[in-house]
Amino acid sequence: MNLYWIYAVAAVLLAVCAYVAFAEGYQDQVYRMIYRLVCAAEREITGTKRGRERKAQVIAALHETLPAWARLFVSEKDIDDLIELAVTKMKELLAQQTAAKETAAAPEAPGEEGTE
Repeated sequence: MNLYWIYAVAAVLLAVCAYVAFAEGYQDQVYRMIYRLVCAAEREITGTKRGRERKAQVIAALHETLPAWARLFVSEKDIDDLIELAVTKMKELLAQQTAAKETAAAPEAPGEEGTE
């Protein structure tokens, strides 16, 4: 009888570990999907102060794309957090690209020619 309980506990632990591992792996895929949707919403919905509209578009597109069974692994809070993470990452990358373009377009300061 004791061996039965050991097997039962081991099975439950294995199932929980498998669920967590699958959910973590799936969240990475969902994040990449959300990032693409955030970038698309940014391109399609222009103007300032339209973040709520963009977020609503991302959530709607995500719900259309994700299968129902996949939503079991990603909560609404996870979706909100992943959207915020994607927006932050997108803004960082845009700032880096803008800075790189400005650096490339800036003429050399006097006296800097040929000083390498």
